Amino acid sequence: MWVLKEHMRKLHKTFLLFILACSTLAYAENTSGGSLLQDLGARGAGLAGAGTSLSGDVTFLKYNPAAIASMQAAQLSVFYYNGGELGTNFGSLVYGQKLGPGVFALSLSYLDGGMMDLNFSGGGTQNVSSQQDIIGSLSYAMTVSKNIDIGLSAKGFTSTLMGTLSGQAICADAGVQVKNVLVENLNLGAAILNLGTGIKYLNTAELLPTNISGGVSYSLAVEKMVFLAAVDGIAGLNDNKNYMIVGTEVNYESYAIRAGLPLFSVLDTLFSAGIGYKMDEYSFDYSVTFGKTLAPAHRISVSMLFGMVKEVAAKETPIQDKGPSEYKNIAPKAPAPEKKPGLLKKEIKK
Repeated sequence: MWVLKEHMRKLHKTFLLFILACSTLAYAENTSGGSLLQDLGARGAGLAGAGTSLSGDVTFLKYNPAAIASMQAAQLSVFYYNGGELGTNFGSLVYGQKLGPGVFALSLSYLDGGMMDLNFSGGGTQNVSSQQDIIGSLSYAMTVSKNIDIGLSAKGFTSTLMGTLSGQAICADAGVQVKNVLVENLNLGAAILNLGTGIKYLNTAELLPTNISGGVSYSLAVEKMVFLAAVDGIAGLNDNKNYMIVGTEVNYESYAIRAGLPLFSVLDTLFSAGIGYKMDEYSFDYSVTFGKTLAPAHRISVSMLFGMVKEVAAKETPIQDKGPSEYKNIAPKAPAPEKKPGLLKKEIKK
């Protein structure tokens, strides 16, 4: 009898452990849609993604849709990423411009996961595409007070696995940025990203990688150099991946160098670095990400400004012209008073 009770106790304990394990797995559900986490520009990638509080660059809408509210000119950016030994290729096209009281942006991204061999149970092998994702987004941001910007993005996501399994999802991003907090050039940002429906392949439903992020950044100008430091905190709502990112950038005239470091992260990223160069209305950025186990991944982006208003003399009135040329509107000087002959002689006689 005692032996039976002991077996029942062990069986009950085993059953409880099984229930606990199932509960843990249910809490840490699998997430899909990793391409939603891809950077849209090499500048942000060089900072390891520490961009929640940064603004003025159309590609930063990936970290916070409020980032585009302060754009003063239309921007077009083209981005390409090569995943190295993973065989992954990712590209994006982002455009933003002023529209009404705020700034409107449109982005389109495509991910190709590379080819893989699919082995059938009855024999035979077929070479298929492992993954193909397409992401489209519409964003709008505006300044609601002197130092506060808000933004919203609506995104559509479609994914195809092994050339046959497909799924779709709709999600949204929302964010806010507060500028010049306590001191000038100290900025704060907060955002929630990829909040929406899950994606379903056949009978398997998976959640999207929904993240909440908060960030702080500070920039300091010293003669011809500008130093920027940014820190972000990321909390994964569906995958329980929580970590921090520290990014820094140093600008000297038209050149920039960047570095980024994830902290307490389970991601493969070990360290990021990048460089940038600006030439008139164009900017070129490159970054490389070093993984803990994977080979380095390279990213490059090219951006162009349209209708950039340049600084002019205090007596000049800047206007926004069409085309990439400088904007000048120099008010004509008033004509000198016409000299009348004989006027001086008359005054002397008086």
